[in-house]
Amino acid sequence: MPLSPPALILLAAALIGAAYGLVQHRLGEGHVRAVFKTLCVALLAVAGFVAGGPVWLVVGLALCALGDFLLAHEGEAPFLAGLVAFLTGHLAYVALFWQMGAGEPAITPLAWAVIGLVILLSALMTIRLWPHTGAMRGPVLAYTAVIAAMVISAELFVGSWTVRAGVLAFMLSDMVLARGRFLPASDDWIHRHSAALVWYLYAGGQVLITLGVLMIMLGLGR
Repeated sequence: MPLSPPALILLAAALIGAAYGLVQHRLGEGHVRAVFKTLCVALLAVAGFVAGGPVWLVVGLALCALGDFLLAHEGEAPFLAGLVAFLTGHLAYVALFWQMGAGEPAITPLAWAVIGLVILLSALMTIRLWPHTGAMRGPVLAYTAVIAAMVISAELFVGSWTVRAGVLAFMLSDMVLARGRFLPASDDWIHRHSAALVWYLYAGGQVLITLGVLMIMLGLGR
């Protein structure tokens, strides 16, 4: 049975994301790297649009793709602009998850456990980064709060394990990224493999979020 256009685009996005992870360390700075990095999530946004997915899904993916493009460039200005793009992308996801649950949270023991863990990890990460962020403390604090809100919203309003795994992977990716950017360099396993960890957790998370939302929309599972 042939795949539908949205499924083909989603598959292409996943394959491009996997390919970028394999070659990213060989690519220098420039537009080729920036475009290659952006393609994965940009195609996910196209898949969501072609499938007639929720507006907030497409908006969130498009903003994250913009963030990918900006963060592919060195410098404080692109970093701050990318941070804003991702922050607004997370807010779009919060709106998406709230909409999917019709504003009626599902309070389960597991949801409370995950929410507690997310709050604890966010607090510990903030404490650990605080002495090293300098003038970036405000933006980093706001970003940490918003991504925690995204994960908590998914736990409360979305029954899909696929979506919830995706947002957790997204959060872990950002934690590894922040660790590498702001903390002193170390020689541990996470630092040595941080580029691959950040990318595959992030890209995999975005694929899972998109797949999970579209499956719910098509009535194929939660």
